[in-house]
Amino acid sequence: MNGDNFITEYEFLVQQTCKIEKNRFDYALLGLYGEIGSLLSISKRKLKEEALGEITKITQLEIEEELGDILWYFTMAISELNFKLEDLIQKTSQILYKPEFLEKIEPKYLPYIIEKDSLVDHQNFKNQLLFNLNEKSKDLKEKNEDNFTAFLKTFWRVLFFYQKDLKKIINTNSKKIKNDNFEWDKIKQDYPKIEKCFDYYFPEDERFPEKIKIEFVQRSSGRIHMKYGDVFLGDPLTDNHKDKDNYRYHDVFHISYTAILHWSPVFRALLKRKRKSKPDFDENEDSGRAIVVEEGISAWIFNQAKEYNYFENPKDISTKLIKNVQLFVKGYEVENCPPALWKKAIYEGFKVFRELTTHKVGIINIDLAQRTIKFEKIENE
Repeated sequence: MNGDNFITEYEFLVQQTCKIEKNRFDYALLGLYGEIGSLLSISKRKLKEEALGEITKITQLEIEEELGDILWYFTMAISELNFKLEDLIQKTSQILYKPEFLEKIEPKYLPYIIEKDSLVDHQNFKNQLLFNLNEKSKDLKEKNEDNFTAFLKTFWRVLFFYQKDLKKIINTNSKKIKNDNFEWDKIKQDYPKIEKCFDYYFPEDERFPEKIKIEFVQRSSGRIHMKYGDVFLGDPLTDNHKDKDNYRYHDVFHISYTAILHWSPVFRALLKRKRKSKPDFDENEDSGRAIVVEEGISAWIFNQAKEYNYFENPKDISTKLIKNVQLFVKGYEVENCPPALWKKAIYEGFKVFRELTTHKVGIINIDLAQRTIKFEKIENE
């Protein structure tokens, strides 16, 4: 979200991404109650961790996501009543609405929003703010504008207490809901940093070729092999499982990650394209642990996919699944790839997997520039 009208843009985005046709107001309120509950749950976890002397596992991004989700459902609710978010903001917080407050909240401004009591018992005051937010949310079912402005005033105080500015909350939430609702091609302009391949600045023999053709062929032994040009890659394909579930073809997932995410330590090793000119990349991104992580992701996603006809419907690739995958790859270069791109890589990989298991042999063509992977049937197979 850019420009001075980012609030209006956000309001339009919320309306655009709510797929519920009936009972939208009730849906928005139920969602709002749920997200406030999640924020309360975060506060409870923090209290527990501090009481037990544990290192807190709560991240700033986690808090931003919950605050953003609250704002999304709130905006959805007021849109059903024909209230405007921008109008309510001006009515509830003239201080917040000034440009200098949108970019960054400095501690010196906090006394305007938070009472002096907060300095005496910081945690207790924060808890009271959250309790108040929860209580005021119950009044929204009356559909009275005064109740919505009262809720919003308390929300601003929570926002300032966490030292989160409105624009950042909106930007974080906008990226999240775009990834949840739009295909990669519609939002790729929001991610210019990953336009180039991760190996773009490395020598040519350490980069993935822009276009790659991999053949899955049957040799005279009757076993299936992968072939790149005249070279056979790896061992014959086997399921390595008591249930014959065609996991033997799982290398297609590594190929899909290469095509769409521009990442696959497994496939990079098979093609002998490891980035040895920089030992830290070779060790940390292209070798042992990274390969184990990718193989683990491939197997775990495959087990999930079995329950959903191998993701024939892209809607079956849940937000929760993608979040778990992103936790797996934390600390590796591929963590820069957003959820929508992961969803595309998983969906396209399983699409080719289903075709390959039907025909047993075939050709896989990938184009890294276009981020595509396609199956080609071998004639007279």
